[in-house]
Amino acid sequence: MQEVVPKELHGIFKFHGHLSKMSDLFGFLSSASCFVAWGFRGGLQLPSKIYIYFGLKKPILGIMCDSIDPMRDILEDNRRGLVVNNSETEIALGLMQLFEIHQSGQARMRFNLRDIEEFTWPKLTQSLDAVLKETVSKADNDGD
Repeated sequence: MQEVVPKELHGIFKFHGHLSKMSDLFGFLSSASCFVAWGFRGGLQLPSKIYIYFGLKKPILGIMCDSIDPMRDILEDNRRGLVVNNSETEIALGLMQLFEIHQSGQARMRFNLRDIEEFTWPKLTQSLDAVLKETVSKADNDGD
């Protein structure tokens, strides 16, 4: 990732590598001014970290892996960040654009960085509870 960052932004954007301690992770996340997330091929799955990033209320640079990556829709529909294709040029331009938005103090005007009801913990736990109840009910009925 670091090699994709344009030279003029070195020292501003930094790839910290993979972290093994959750305490390190949350320290980095809380101090970040934006996030980068790679999507998945096939159009069926979002990276779970997207929901963590939504909760931290900071812009996201979504890097699409193919033309049907669902990350584009979730980021654009919720005005939560920028979406680029997985190419060095587009990633570099996206990072520079996020930096300019951050430097100009325009992030809150450009992006929706408030809570999104659909992605709040109470709403997500309601959805999980409903799925679990349905699964248990099906398992009980199948056992009869």
